[in-house]
Amino acid sequence: MNGIELVRNRWFMLFCAVTFFGILWGSFQWVYRDQIFLRRLYNGGTLRDQHAALMLYRDVMESGSSSRDPQLLSQLAEILVKTGRREEAIRIWDQLVGQRPEDRGLRFRLAVALHNQGKYLEAEKHFGVLLRGVKDHD
Repeated sequence: MNGIELVRNRWFMLFCAVTFFGILWGSFQWVYRDQIFLRRLYNGGTLRDQHAALMLYRDVMESGSSSRDPQLLSQLAEILVKTGRREEAIRIWDQLVGQRPEDRGLRFRLAVALHNQGKYLEAEKHFGVLLRGVKDHD
């Protein structure tokens, strides 16, 4: 069988297509594994998954969060609140607000988390910024 007959063979082309899309799907899963994992956990996960989320949190904090996606970090903070790790969630939201002070949603989450932890003076500062407007941050 020569090259032209091989390309014309439908089974060979099907094999190539399945292999190509399998590699594409696998690489997508590998590149976006943290986001996929957090989305699954955010929608309802098991206790074992929550332990894995805490391990992911440690990895993120050790590697430096500036290279991470802000949405991923925000989802991670939400999961940490659900698992009772509010201090870690506050740390993440504080970093995110420092990077993106114009994001009112992040600032609101930080303010509410600080308020729920009894840190009223810190929460008041962020609520004040929200009431005045984002232009006056810090």
